[in-house]
Amino acid sequence: MSYYEFEDKKTDRIVICINNIDAKDPDEYWESLVHEATPAMHACTGDYALDDKFIPIVYRELQAINPTSVEDIQV
Repeated sequence: MSYYEFEDKKTDRIVICINNIDAKDPDEYWESLVHEATPAMHACTGDYALDDKFIPIVYRELQAINPTSVEDIQV
C-alpha cells in the first residue's frame, strides 16, 4: 500500500499507492502515512524515532486513546 524511499541527497519520499487504497476511506491513507512516517523519522534523526525515556508516556497515551491497540502489542 505504501513505502518510504530514501537515498542520501537524492530521494526522500513517502509513496502511497492509490491503486491499493479505498479512495472513499481516508483512514486507509492515514494508516499508510503513519506506518511510513517511522522510517522517515529514522532517516531524519539517524537514530530511533523516539528516545527510550518517552516510551512509557507514549504507551500510556496510546492506552488512553485506543486500549485495544495496546493489547495487540503486549508480549
